Amino acid sequence: MIKYSLIYSVFATSEQAKKVARVLVEEKLIACANILPAHSAIYEWEGKIVEESEVIMLAKTISENFMAVEKRICGLHSYETPCVLEVALENIAPEFAKWVRNAVIEK
Repeated sequence: MIKYSLIYSVFATSEQAKKVARVLVEEKLIACANILPAHSAIYEWEGKIVEESEVIMLAKTISENFMAVEKRICGLHSYETPCVLEVALENIAPEFAKWVRNAVIEK
């Protein structure tokens, strides 16, 4: 049974996120990605509280692709420690699931 995932990652700029998303789609690792507008991120890094602007990328794929997607994102990312999270999807509309499956699985 095919399982589906939403992959969450953040980038410094929308240009970086779009570049990574295009590579992932071209390589059939994800079906699509949504790049959300810039937001504030507040976190501790190397002992200091940092506030920066980031954009969110949400990518739809099948769960078995997560490790390959993570590896590609980490290899292309500008951050030393990129955020790459998998959210397993319990429910997905059947027609959308079919589209995702067809987009990432070679026929």
